[in-house]
Amino acid sequence: MIGYCRVKTVFDYGKLLTEPAFRDALEVCRWEGYARTLADMLILVEAFLRPADEPARTQAADALAALYPALLNQDIPPHRSDWKDQEIAFTERFAQSRLASPQPPDKVVSGTAKLLHELVPIHDRLKRNDLEVILGDLRLHTLAMHSAMQKRFRREPLLRALLQAPSD
Repeated sequence: MIGYCRVKTVFDYGKLLTEPAFRDALEVCRWEGYARTLADMLILVEAFLRPADEPARTQAADALAALYPALLNQDIPPHRSDWKDQEIAFTERFAQSRLASPQPPDKVVSGTAKLLHELVPIHDRLKRNDLEVILGDLRLHTLAMHSAMQKRFRREPLLRALLQAPSD
């Protein structure tokens, strides 16, 4: 989102960074985007690792779902007292995605793009037509991550390690 803000504000970006309201709003956008993107990535990893065997599928999905609050709650940004609403939203979304056919990676991020478009601290008249720009950029990054995951992850050993991990 920083790159997007730089492009939209051109020469005024440096001035905007001196404004506490802009910096605070940018941090809110980044943190909320992080929470949503973390959910997107866990959904993509679950689809990639998803075993055919139903008990193993449930166990793997449960183990991945447990990572969301564990990772998210490592930091609570100043604008929040907790991440409970995001944890609930993730639980509901993940429950649906783990039972459905895997979505293409570029489709998983559409809700995140809408959130970022809404929260980016740029005046509406400057960003009004940019949802597709943000979505396109997010799709490209997600497709690159997904491609790297497919090339670099050794699915079977990773799945075995996930299934053997102790649960809390």
